[in-house]
Amino acid sequence: MKPIKRIIIRTLLLCTAFICIFLNGIHARENRVLDSLLQVLKQHPADDSAKTVLYRRIFREYLYQNETAKANQYLYAALNLAEKLPQKTLLANLCERIGITYHGKGDYLNALHYYDRVIDLGTRIGDQDLIAGIYLNKTDIYQNVSDYASAIDAAEHSLKLYAALKNEGGMAACYNNLSLTYIALKDFRNAHYYATKALPVFEKEGAVSRGVASIKELLGSILLQATEADLRSFGIASGERYEKAIQYFRQAVSIATLLKDNDLKGTLLIDLGTAYEKDKRIAEAIESVEGAVPVILQGLEQPVLATNLISAGALFIRNNRTKQGLRYLYHGLAQAKRSGLLKPQQTAYETLSKFYEQHRQFDSALLYHQQYAALKDSIFNQDKDKEITRKKMALDFSIREQEYRFQQEMSNKQLQEQLLRSKVQQAEINLKNRVGLLLSLLALIVLIAAFFIYKSRQKAIAMNKTIEAQRKSLEQLVLVKDQVFSVIGHDLRSPINALMSFVQILEHMDITKDQLAKYAESLGNQLRFTSSLMENLLHWAGSQMQGFNPHFEQVNLNNTMDAVLQSLYAAAQQKRIQILYDFEKASPVWADREMLTLVLRNLLSNAIKFSYPDSTIQVTYTQTGSEQEICITDTGTGLTAEQLESINGVQVQAVESRYGTQMEKGTGLGLMLSKSFLELMQGRIVAANNATGGSSFRVILPFRTA
Repeated sequence: MKPIKRIIIRTLLLCTAFICIFLNGIHARENRVLDSLLQVLKQHPADDSAKTVLYRRIFREYLYQNETAKANQYLYAALNLAEKLPQKTLLANLCERIGITYHGKGDYLNALHYYDRVIDLGTRIGDQDLIAGIYLNKTDIYQNVSDYASAIDAAEHSLKLYAALKNEGGMAACYNNLSLTYIALKDFRNAHYYATKALPVFEKEGAVSRGVASIKELLGSILLQATEADLRSFGIASGERYEKAIQYFRQAVSIATLLKDNDLKGTLLIDLGTAYEKDKRIAEAIESVEGAVPVILQGLEQPVLATNLISAGALFIRNNRTKQGLRYLYHGLAQAKRSGLLKPQQTAYETLSKFYEQHRQFDSALLYHQQYAALKDSIFNQDKDKEITRKKMALDFSIREQEYRFQQEMSNKQLQEQLLRSKVQQAEINLKNRVGLLLSLLALIVLIAAFFIYKSRQKAIAMNKTIEAQRKSLEQLVLVKDQVFSVIGHDLRSPINALMSFVQILEHMDITKDQLAKYAESLGNQLRFTSSLMENLLHWAGSQMQGFNPHFEQVNLNNTMDAVLQSLYAAAQQKRIQILYDFEKASPVWADREMLTLVLRNLLSNAIKFSYPDSTIQVTYTQTGSEQEICITDTGTGLTAEQLESINGVQVQAVESRYGTQMEKGTGLGLMLSKSFLELMQGRIVAANNATGGSSFRVILPFRTA
């Protein structure tokens, strides 16, 4: 064993020596570069543009060696020299390069300071292209510190300038940055809009380009995260979401392969695997991620490597490929630690904690959960640092703006003081004895005027509120009136025409008994629908023309339900629907008997219409605290999102109607009237879809005694 130990120790010492030599070599190379630049500077006495370039390069070398004092010495030398030279374009370009240096080092305050100097110089020399590029750089800074409002503002500034210059490439870059910002804000509609605007511009410049691949990756990611409402605004059906995203990722993978960009290709293959997984195509998801891993390991960017390995490991674990998943998770975690990436580490710890908890290895689960919790605190502190940076940037901008205003005010103040001095001297002679009286009089006038202005404004505000409320009420009444007349014009004509046709058939044609029964059944459905419609229309007309004043009394629910079910017996029997209820122990309801009867009849009629034959409708009663609730539950077709919004909304309006399960017609007026009557009784309707199918309508009334 001793020789083996000796070999291991020697190997470790050799590795340590090689690492030291390597690091010393890098440091020595940096020193050689810096020494060469300093030597060239000594041999270059002329104060020209070349000397400013030397100063800037020396500044950059010292800055990356964290020797800030020496770096600033050469920075100020470069700026002073550039200020003396006649060409201000040189100074603008120098400030731009300095800003980019600070930007790359993560010193955003200094970067923004020099970017603002470039914008000022670019405005003076009329270089709009330079200014547009600087605003684009500022967009990236604001995104990095999560100041998305400023990021959007900077991108829009850049976009306007590039549009004026007709620079399509610059415009596409702005669209790309805007899309990224809106994705961070989870505003996927705007993100999709700007990504689709950028894509044709990048494709015009070259179908096989990193820009095209990046935009297609963005579009795929947007589709994976968008809501159903977002998808409808994109013109994409819900079922097409994942296939469309998969197409985008595949196209982007092909481009990245041709460009030999392993970092981009690896990320895209992980995205593709995620899309397959969401589409329940697990075998293809695993195949895509397995193909991604060797590509990821060939990449050059450590942050990308760490993030993608952790994503791959998490996907394998979710799909029971434990061995591979753990291997990639631990590998990615090590890379994330090396690169100082907090959020990927947090994802890895959370995944490991949940995995070991599921496998009942609670010690390991607790250990990784503690590390996950510790990282949450670190990320919180990092976010606080970003917030502090944002506030510093805002404060710095505010201070500079105040300095400019102060200078302007001082110059104006000096001029005004000279004029005022001469006027005051003359006014003191003429108005010395009258100043007190005039001031008192002026104060009184101001107070009276202020009082009248205040009262007048209060009256105007009150009047505007009244007018606005009346306008909204009239708009709603006109909308309901239009819907009612539409129903009268269409739905009352159809049954009358059907009845006339039936009479003509009886008068002029010989029909069989079966045909007569068939026609009679169809006509019966039409007339029942018409009867219900007429009753609802009459109630609605009465409520609008005369106004309903509810007559409150103690209403026995059991008797009321018996009466309602008797009127709906034929409709329920025709579809063999069983209606179950038991209100014998229900407390009386303090309500208007006729209004409540109409509400229950309309809701049960709708439940029968949208229930399938041979099904059951359940009517239940509950009392909770100060409220009584009657719930009608069916197992039928359910409600659309738009119908739920109309029913549960604050305004009383007609609800979009659909055909029933046996093509029964409807108008939506019954629900509108029910909702209106319940409001008169201080109650409400709450509708919802059931998890197992169908819908439920809850009639909620306040619990009162006589």
